[in-house]
Amino acid sequence: MVIINLALLSFLLLVMELVLRHYFPIHLATIGHRASENAARYGWGFSPGESIRILDPDTGATYRSHANNYGWRDKERNYENTRGAFRILVLGDSVTFGGIVPADSIYTRLLEEKLNKDGYNAEVISIAYGGWGTDQELEALVAEGLAYKPNLVIVQFSTNDITDNSYYYHAAIAKEQSFQRLKPFYYDIDEHGSLRRNRNPNFRLAEPEAHDSRLTAMALRSQIMRRLYAAYLNTKSRKEAAGAAKYRATDNQLLQLEAAINLTTESQLYAFLNKRRGLTISEKNLDDAIEASGLNDKTQIIRRILEDRWFTKYWSVESFRPGYANADSYDWRLYFALVSEIKNKSGSIQADVAIFPETELGAYEWDRSWYRVSDDQVSKINYLSHIPVIKSTMNSLGIDVIENTKPYQRARNDPHPNVQGNQAMADDLFKYLLARNDGLKRYKNSPSR
Repeated sequence: MVIINLALLSFLLLVMELVLRHYFPIHLATIGHRASENAARYGWGFSPGESIRILDPDTGATYRSHANNYGWRDKERNYENTRGAFRILVLGDSVTFGGIVPADSIYTRLLEEKLNKDGYNAEVISIAYGGWGTDQELEALVAEGLAYKPNLVIVQFSTNDITDNSYYYHAAIAKEQSFQRLKPFYYDIDEHGSLRRNRNPNFRLAEPEAHDSRLTAMALRSQIMRRLYAAYLNTKSRKEAAGAAKYRATDNQLLQLEAAINLTTESQLYAFLNKRRGLTISEKNLDDAIEASGLNDKTQIIRRILEDRWFTKYWSVESFRPGYANADSYDWRLYFALVSEIKNKSGSIQADVAIFPETELGAYEWDRSWYRVSDDQVSKINYLSHIPVIKSTMNSLGIDVIENTKPYQRARNDPHPNVQGNQAMADDLFKYLLARNDGLKRYKNSPSR
């Protein structure tokens, strides 16, 4: 009898596994993965209908949604404009993807709602994945975006786009093969200053996921096990968000303390942290060490810098007092060449192009709150210098730059705009669209055309 029951249970589990795998697959990736249908085109992404799991970094809450019929975190869309709507295509990265917010709170979704509520027959179509550069946005425009025949193409900009576009170029110099494999293509600038598209011979699909053990990686090939593991991660995230902050001293954090409070290697606090480098430190032990070092007046700064957050590894000494954006650098010239090509491709279907900077005053205030950038006026001007640099070049290309009228609020524990930040972004885009002297007005209170 036991054998029969075990056989029946095994059969039911097998049937469940097959049904989940073929009809309701999920992946543990947040911004996309390298085994999806869209990965073959862009390097990573989701397949149509795949489950997308988003984590709120402040509360630990998990938001579930599904990739649409083309694999994007957007509503179901059709290339044919059956509604006769004014179409806005937004190309972007994790900000446009909505890396920390529910699907219905992403600024593109909010903008479409605002336009429709105000009587405009409009669609706001989103094509974005986390970590994308302008090169991938150009690829997506050509492969899919133009098929929507948009009236307007908006290209969301984050300052990391500048280096995201040149992964291959810099990885080849540094001989970092993992970065060289990321995308199936790469763009560079030839000896005449023209943009050139190249096939990436090092591109690889479906690299194994990184897990604590090979056994875990094998187990997570099962859709049933993935769901159990996802439930474990959700519970863990909620507990961590509700619990006390953890503290850890890494190389970067020690350098950041040196920049922010002039901590020296001779300091008693430095000696305490150096001995525990990479280890978890309790708040009491940390506070005792701060007091023994006579740094009580800087307790809040030290605690903040030593919080164990994922973004600490992405800080560098140079970013504490940033320099002015250098428009003549290779990375910036590549960015401008990519945007120019986006304009050319969009012009082939009579679509206008606008740039929407997302790294603005709200981003500066977030970095300053974590003591990642100095609060002096020169550092603030330099931190935001990409905006006038972009405006200057885009003006010569006949491309609008959308104004940021108020800071975009970020999550406490993540640099991405939160729900309130996404609302502010939607408000700025709405103001820009209404101020444009173009055909949008013809779509107000109009029936399907």
